[in-house]
Amino acid sequence: MKITPISGYGVKGPACFLIETAGRRLLLDLGEGPEPGVKPEISHLGQVDAVLISHSHKDHVGSLDLLSAIGSPPVYATAAVKALQPHPALACAHPLALRGETTILGLTVETGRASHAPGGVWIRIGGADGVLYSGDWTAESILYPLDRMPQSRYFICDVAYGIYDTPLSECFEKLLATAKRNRTILPMPPEGRGLETAIALSENGVAVSLCPTHRRVGRLLVDEFPEALDLRGRERLATMLAQAGTTEDGWFGDGAVIAAGATAESGTARLFVEKHLNDQDVRIVFTGHVAGQGLAAGLIASGRAEQFRWNVHPRLRDVKSMLDIVRPEHFIPVFLPESKIADLLLELGR
Repeated sequence: MKITPISGYGVKGPACFLIETAGRRLLLDLGEGPEPGVKPEISHLGQVDAVLISHSHKDHVGSLDLLSAIGSPPVYATAAVKALQPHPALACAHPLALRGETTILGLTVETGRASHAPGGVWIRIGGADGVLYSGDWTAESILYPLDRMPQSRYFICDVAYGIYDTPLSECFEKLLATAKRNRTILPMPPEGRGLETAIALSENGVAVSLCPTHRRVGRLLVDEFPEALDLRGRERLATMLAQAGTTEDGWFGDGAVIAAGATAESGTARLFVEKHLNDQDVRIVFTGHVAGQGLAAGLIASGRAEQFRWNVHPRLRDVKSMLDIVRPEHFIPVFLPESKIADLLLELGR
């Protein structure tokens, strides 16, 4: 087995990993970003036999428009990912199990829910002697389950937070305090932490309004993809959807609005931010990765917006625990700048 990180190792960049085994060449993810326009260099790869998608976020699927450069191979994705991600290449994607096994070109591919996003999976190829790709994952989701990852000789593991080890509960307390004091705009990815945040705020006494995109995704999960959630998660999501207010033309009531567009560069989040930019009674809070330049970065730098992390990747303690479970001979930490890898490996004792 040969593993080649095309993109994603030593950089917070698009996910793309080439696996060569048993005469087959499989690509794990084909993303773009997080910075706009950043794509993996794949023109030299030649023919690829299949592309397997871990989840629906742009940094994992955003370069599927480059499929023709690698021979237009078939794409495999879970049903929820196909439904949530409108990329044309996923419309005809072959099915990938959410939990279980899928035979792809004669290879047994094992998958399980990876907790970071609805329909997202970890992927193991080649059994215990093969490679396990975590995809993006977290041990702290209140909505998306994390199925136990299996042992594997090679482990491509999301370590995007490096040695960061602050629990989500501490981050949430800051967000909750802000949302209780002020009307608050929360730009969020609807197929991810947006619905989680809405549940947590609603259960803690904050009036929550949902943009149409978040409401659509929530209903889709409850009605059509309940297996992407655990039972308690489905109940909490259904309750929040029933209680949440609606939005119209950039206006919302008391409390917090969850608006699609994690950096407010587009979507309903941009509409809300522009509508209330000069309203000092309305706070703007970003909760994820913010590009070095762009609207979100400018608002934070000027003090007009705040940034409180909502954990969607593993903390240091979570990576340590997962290494004890997977027990890899070869550990490949990904989605972390190269300058931070040495400190992480030191903390992990590797």
